[in-house]
Amino acid sequence: MISIIVLPFLFYFYTIAPEDTRVWKTMLYTFDSGYFETIDLYLWTLSIKFLTMGLLSIWFVSCAQKWKYVLVFPIILEFYKLFVNINYAEKGNQDINIINTLYVSIPYIIILVIISHKLNYTSNRNKTNNLINEEINNHLIMISKFKTKDYKLIKKEFDLIKKKTLTKKEYLARLINLRDRLSV
Repeated sequence: MISIIVLPFLFYFYTIAPEDTRVWKTMLYTFDSGYFETIDLYLWTLSIKFLTMGLLSIWFVSCAQKWKYVLVFPIILEFYKLFVNINYAEKGNQDINIINTLYVSIPYIIILVIISHKLNYTSNRNKTNNLINEEINNHLIMISKFKTKDYKLIKKEFDLIKKKTLTKKEYLARLINLRDRLSV
């Protein structure tokens, strides 16, 4: 939940970087754009990668279906693209082996799998489905026990009440009486 709220703010992190500068010194860290034109362009490309990885990770963790493991491949690909951008900023080339990114992406995916199993969306979904099915069955049983003779008698009484000229209070009292007879 918190990650869903934080992701858009992380995406716009690049906007606090000064424009048209190559180096940005902060109290904690000095950002260097390297081979990128400006620091805000470099941070923008990194923020896109982190946003995409974050959204794919949230999707993976919250997905209850077994096909969620297909999302592992786009996550690995985003790690690869992230390392390509970092390598380009530092060295000016985009030559990086995808095997090297697996050293970081595989532990990340293992953590996602553990979190997904801890949250256990599948069992929660099954419990909810069972409760819903039980409630539907209870209502169907109540409907099947309803007698049509009682309904016809109440319908006749309702028609008689409509024809009589009653005050609002008397009309409401008789309707409530009919409703109570229907629900029992």
